[in-house]
Formats: sequence, structure tokens, C-alpha cells
Amino acid sequence: AQQLAKLGTWEHFFERNTIRVSANLGVYFNKTIDAPVVFIFDEFVNLVVESDRERVMACYRDSVVKGVPFNCVYRIQLSDKSVYTVEAFAVVTYDLKNNPQSAFGTIQDISQRSSPDSMVL
Repeated sequence: AQQLAKLGTWEHFFERNTIRVSANLGVYFNKTIDAPVVFIFDEFVNLVVESDRERVMACYRDSVVKGVPFNCVYRIQLSDKSVYTVEAFAVVTYDLKNNPQSAFGTIQDISQRSSPDSMVL
């Protein structure tokens, strides 16, 4: 069902500075789909289209600092230059000293519904 919906999960581990993306989203990152894909945080951020990056990072910082859910629509560009529009949601977990531990959420390819070609007139 997740593969049909082009939906997967992601988790940011703050201490390790890594992001793990579920295996079914591997095709979006030119990876095999039999194992989760792990990125260094900055590698993942660099996939965000440059003109979206500052807005996405500001939204993510607000989520971490204020403890509010992360919800953002943005574009990613892969090494083959293909661009996808994704919608990401996440919640951040904290330790007893209120330090962020991880963020866990979903990411969905919404390119079809956000494309002008897919709009019904």
C-alpha cells in the first residue's frame, strides 16, 4: 500500500546526524529497494532544491526548537536531475533534558497532484 501511495517513513537520529528513509523510497534516491537508505543529514538536505532549502530548514528548525509537528511541501532533485515534489510530516522526540533525540515521520511523492499537467480543468 505504501509503495502504491508513493509513501514511506523517515527518521532523523540527532546524535548520529543521520536520516534513514524506508526501503520503498529507495528508488527516489537511486538506491535498491531491499533495505532502508541512510544519509548523513547534510547529504539529505542537499537533495532539497536550492530555492526551497532555506524555507524547509526554517520549518524544520521551528519544529525542533518549538516542539511543533514538522509539515512541509518541497522539491528534491536527484543525481539524474529529476525533480520530485514531496510532502513530509514528522514529530520530534526529546530526552529528559529536553534535547532532541529523533524525528520520525512520513514522506510522500506528491508530484502528480502538484503538477500543472495533472490538474483537471
